[in-house]
Amino acid sequence: PWILALHIVSMIAWMAGMLYLPRLFVYHAGTMPGSEASEIFKVMERRLLRAIINPAIASNWIDIELIAPSSPKLYTEEEVPPYWLANVYVHAGSY
Repeated sequence: PWILALHIVSMIAWMAGMLYLPRLFVYHAGTMPGSEASEIFKVMERRLLRAIINPAIASNWIDIELIAPSSPKLYTEEEVPPYWLANVYVHAGSY
């Protein structure tokens, strides 16, 4: 249950960061290049990406690797693609 809770929290953090990053880009585009505000937005964008978005998605990848093998089987063995293929399909949306 703790891994699932961590997965949910990190997914929410990743989505919040991905929704906030374009807003920072828009604000950054409205400033004069080389101004103090422009430099502040560069720092904010970098910190958001490196401190929130990247660790959150890395945590999601790790969490799903721990959760997936313990989840109940929904199909028979003949219907399920190989595990690695299903994992790639599920995580393709995270980029």
